[in-house]
This record gives sequence, structure tokens and C-alpha cells, in this order.
Amino acid sequence: MLDKGRRPSGRLSTRRPRAFPHLALDVGAQFFTARDDDFLQQVDAWRRRSLVAEWSPRRSARLDDPAGPGRTPAARWVGVPDMGTLVADLCNGLDVRFSTKVWRLRRAETAGREARHPAAGRTPDPRTAARRPSTRCPRARRPRAWHLDVGPDVRGASIDEVEIETWPEAFDRVVVATPAPQARPLLEGHPFADRLRGVELAPCWATMLIFDRPAEVVDAATGEPIDLIEADDGPLAWAADNASKPGRNPTSAWTLHAGPDWSLQHLDAEPAWIVETMLNAFRQRVRWPADAQIVDRRAHRWRFARVTTAAGAPFLWDAEAGLGVAGDGCLAPRVEAAWISGHRLAEAMLAEAMLDTPDPS
Repeated sequence: MLDKGRRPSGRLSTRRPRAFPHLALDVGAQFFTARDDDFLQQVDAWRRRSLVAEWSPRRSARLDDPAGPGRTPAARWVGVPDMGTLVADLCNGLDVRFSTKVWRLRRAETAGREARHPAAGRTPDPRTAARRPSTRCPRARRPRAWHLDVGPDVRGASIDEVEIETWPEAFDRVVVATPAPQARPLLEGHPFADRLRGVELAPCWATMLIFDRPAEVVDAATGEPIDLIEADDGPLAWAADNASKPGRNPTSAWTLHAGPDWSLQHLDAEPAWIVETMLNAFRQRVRWPADAQIVDRRAHRWRFARVTTAAGAPFLWDAEAGLGVAGDGCLAPRVEAAWISGHRLAEAMLAEAMLDTPDPS
């Protein structure tokens, strides 16, 4: 697996500032929910290994409560000791190369066309594939058809401006699991590129605030202690104290998220201005003890943060080409949706691989 990031996280990223290594600030996804039966089993397995815990923050009043009248909000789960823990756990046992960006996919020219099994191009059922009678005619082994051009991730650079090299191995199958705007250039020339043109993501500016001590923050309007603020848009659409999450250091460390429209409007603003503007919005909503000081503040821009229009399919898979696409952009803007997408694609690929394997009888 090749990842341009420096560590396993993606949009479940957690920051541990060098000056405050004991603090974990979730800068991306703040929590996740679980509804799908398979994902519920995964969450339960994480829970039994103490990798996740339910988070019950004290939150400020909100008129547009997302749970709706008379409904109980879904349980909010967080990673322990941070959200990045979940990605790191899924990477266990895999050969993952970080700080490696795939700049281009190239399909190798092959002399002959592989035989096409009647089930290719649709999702085989792994249960029926495993029971398929031995009289079937297996396909020839798929040739190693994909070459990857890789190099460093240089912000703002084009492929002609960086030093790239071809990965020494060719691959039978390739899965692209990045936000749609980053996936499309890799898929040019394949119908999946057009399919992803309709997938849209909104940006998000994040600001991280670190206090010098545990500080009880209260709602300015009610005086009630809070750990969470939720709103629709503007410079403060979300704010949460990471110290309120299970397994965290008690020192107050808040993550603020701006709304999608505001973030888009100020996408190229200076980070210092973003920090001050979001901090001012935070100050208008809350109060904290006068002797508690903010000792560190910094901004992070998520250019592709939240899916606003999805592809409308759990995954994309071209069995003949050996090319797949997975991620929350296929389904919905949730951690659970990203997991389901990858899980369902893996099932399809494993089932298709069974059809490719010659029958020993």
C-alpha cells in the first residue's frame, strides 16, 4: 500500500505538537457512528481491544438538533488514544510505504487479451464462487498489467515538476482510495474518471487551541460547562475539547472546525488570519477561567474534507482491468461509509480471485 502521508491517518488525522507530545488533538474526523451490521462487529472488536470508546460530551444547546425531535442521537465513538489509532490498526500486517505519492497509473501493453469469465464486470458472490463445480474453465492468470509512477508529495507541483520513478514491481490489481479530485487524474482514460466527476467534497478550515492547564469552558449564554459546540456554518461550526474524550490527557486542547461555505470562501486565506477569526468566534460562544491561557494555536486546511455528493455505489470495480475505487466518496460523508466501501470492494475482489484460480481437480 502506497500512501503520500507520513503516518496512517488520512482524515482521521491526530496532531501531537512537538512542544506538547503528551497531547493528542484530533484535527480531522472527531468521532464516528456505526449502523451497518458488519461495521458494528468491527467496532465491537475494537472496543474489546480498548481501541475505541464511547464519547459522551457535554454539549451546548442547538436549535437544529441533528437527532431530531424525540430521537436519541447515535452513539459517538472515538479512537483510543486518538482517532489515528483506527487506521494504524487496519494497517497492521500490511506492507505500507508512507511519504510516497502515486503520480500516475500506467496500463502495460499485453500481447493477448485475457479470457473473460461470464462473471467478470459484476460482483461475484464469494459463497457461490467457493462452491462452483470443478467443471468450470478457469481464466488464465491475470498479467501484471499496472505500473505506478511515484515520487514525493510536493505541494502545488505538477508531475512535470517533480522527480518521479516507476515502482519496481508491476501489479495485477490496483485500488485507488483517495478523495475523488485526487483520484480522477490517476483514472484518466478509464470510465471511472467520468464517474467520479460528479463526486463533490467541501473544504474545512481547522484550528487547534492548547491551554496551559485543564480549563472548564462554559457556554457564554447559559453558564453551563460544555465540551462540544455544534452549528451550521460560519467560522465556528464545530468545537470540541479533546480532553473530554476517553483516554486523553486532561489538559484542555480544543479543535475548531469552520463550516463548508465559510471555508470555501476563505480557502486561500492566511493561516494566521484563520486562527484569529475562528478564535474570536469561539470567544463569543464560551468563557473560561481568567488564569487559563492559550499557549499554542495553529490552523490546518482540509481542501477535501466532507463528501457533499457521493457516487451512489458502495465501490467501483472493473474486474477485467483489475481496477477499483473505494472511499467515503462512493457512499456518504462518514467514517463508517469509508470502511464499508473498502470492505465491500475487498469482498468483490476476493470472490473474483477465486474465479481466477485454477481448480486443482
